[in-house]
Amino acid sequence: MISKILSKLERLLRVCHVFYNAKQTYVILQIIRPK
Repeated sequence: MISKILSKLERLLRVCHVFYNAKQTYVILQIIRPK
């Protein structure tokens, strides 16, 4: 049961990390190429 919760938390963390990286990349691209 605890392992199931841990795996869910790990997946959530990975999703948040990917989303954060995507956001950072978008911000950097906006700085490099302003519209």
